[in-house]
Amino acid sequence: MAKNLLNKYVWLEMTYQSFVHDEANYLRSLTLHTSQKEIKRNDEYSIFTVRLRPTFDFRQEILTMGSDIEVLAPKWFRDEVAEISKHMWDKYNQNV
Repeated sequence: MAKNLLNKYVWLEMTYQSFVHDEANYLRSLTLHTSQKEIKRNDEYSIFTVRLRPTFDFRQEILTMGSDIEVLAPKWFRDEVAEISKHMWDKYNQNV
């Protein structure tokens, strides 16, 4: 799980979108990275891009936003976030 993050030493351009108005306002006022740019904005969602070297802390920040945010690209990072989310779902979906 999450092996890709530690093996990627290159900068990436990541695109993510926010579906919740308050979350988009949060991302506008408190950016996740200095390279963050809002490239699309409408009543339903906003799309942001960021160019960075991914770190564990950045991934954790994305995960803290839960279903209010979706990583669109790159695919390997989207898949990594989806895999972690699935593991979380599996843990909470077990009968306790």
